[in-house]
Amino acid sequence: MNDTFRIVNESDFENIDLKVYNRWGELIFVSTKTITGWDGIYKNELQPIELYIYYINTTEKNTGKKISLSGSLNLIR
Repeated sequence: MNDTFRIVNESDFENIDLKVYNRWGELIFVSTKTITGWDGIYKNELQPIELYIYYINTTEKNTGKKISLSGSLNLIR
C-alpha cells in the first residue's frame, strides 16, 4: 500500500525539499524530512481525487550532486 507520497531512499540524500501543489497552484504540502510524506490531507481535510504536482530538490550525500525532480501524482483512494 502507498498511503503516503514520500522519498524512499532517505539514507542517500540530504537537504531534502518536497513540495506538493494542487491544480490551482496552491502549495498544499511541504516536507524537509524523508520520513514525512503527503497523505492526501490538507488543512485537516481529505483532498479530492485528482492530479497533483510535486517538486523535489535534494543533494546526494556521497557526491554532493544537486538533484531536482518534478512530476505529477494521482491521488486515489
